[in-house]
Amino acid sequence: MKPVTINLVVKKNIWGKVSLGLVAIFVFATLGITLVTIYDYYANTKVIKTYESRLKEINRRSAQKKIASPEMITDKKEHEKIKEDLNYLSTIIKKNMFPLPMVLTEIERVKPDKIDINELIFSDNLKIVMIKGESKHVGSVYRFIVGLDESKRFHIELSREEFKEDKRIIFELTARWISLENDQKI
Repeated sequence: MKPVTINLVVKKNIWGKVSLGLVAIFVFATLGITLVTIYDYYANTKVIKTYESRLKEINRRSAQKKIASPEMITDKKEHEKIKEDLNYLSTIIKKNMFPLPMVLTEIERVKPDKIDINELIFSDNLKIVMIKGESKHVGSVYRFIVGLDESKRFHIELSREEFKEDKRIIFELTARWISLENDQKI
């Protein structure tokens, strides 16, 4: 029988290289994380110092204003007028008395997916809205206009309709809001 020789040194060298590679990757990853953490620390320190200096400046200005005018003198009539106006506006907001949310909800309800509304321009009393938009589908524009008109909440007037070379339809229409009997009044 012949003796068999096994070279165990080669196997040790392979495991040594693999473990050395893993240690090197671990060291570089740790170094990278440490550098990122140090950078973030200094960046956050700068932000904190900026906010601290702003706060000191605000406190300094506030202290100067208190020294310059220890008490504010207000006219009672003006104060009562402002208070009345705020109460009036808060009741409007709380009770949803103005039509803007209803107008937007109704437009969104009847708008087909293939229409892009580019601009909504409201009148001062929010009861007239100019709608400017575009679409690549004539049927969608037609359904939108008919849907608004059939909703019984708008009176529609088509102001402009233009066909572009890239098959886009640009439209502009005026919608007048029609208040129904069950709408809340101011």
